[in-house]
Amino acid sequence: MTIIFLLLFWSLSVCLNLGSTYIATYRSKLLPDNSKPLPDICLEILPVFPDWIPDTFILCVFLIDVMLPFQFENFLIVSSNAMFIRSITTWVTTFPTPLTSSSTLGYGQHDLMFSGHTVMLFSAATSYFGYLIAILGAISILCARQHYTIDVLIAIIIVELLK
Repeated sequence: MTIIFLLLFWSLSVCLNLGSTYIATYRSKLLPDNSKPLPDICLEILPVFPDWIPDTFILCVFLIDVMLPFQFENFLIVSSNAMFIRSITTWVTTFPTPLTSSSTLGYGQHDLMFSGHTVMLFSAATSYFGYLIAILGAISILCARQHYTIDVLIAIIIVELLK
């Protein structure tokens, strides 16, 4: 029964995030056409990666740490709570996209505070190897210009506080 409740809450959190992303994308049209990315030291010094690389790190962390039977329930608890909080912050904040060139992302370039990719990475990480992959994944999120540094740091802090 508990796992069913957790799956329902996780599904609700994901749906709320999709709705918040839609709202942030809609509100981004109110930004001036010449909106430049916010200043970010890490984005200035890191190389640019393709936008599919962070998803590869998420998949790796899932295969390493979440697929263990005793970790899945913990993952659902932490990621559901973090994504529920994220849906609220995304709903109330809209930032200019950090992307400086075209991307295959299209939808969801303004749902930045805080990073859902980083939430998934660190919610899933439980082993030393999993945390290493999560850290590399967080760096790849910055290199893919999917988030600002503050988005990634806040996501890590929130997930670690929820664990």
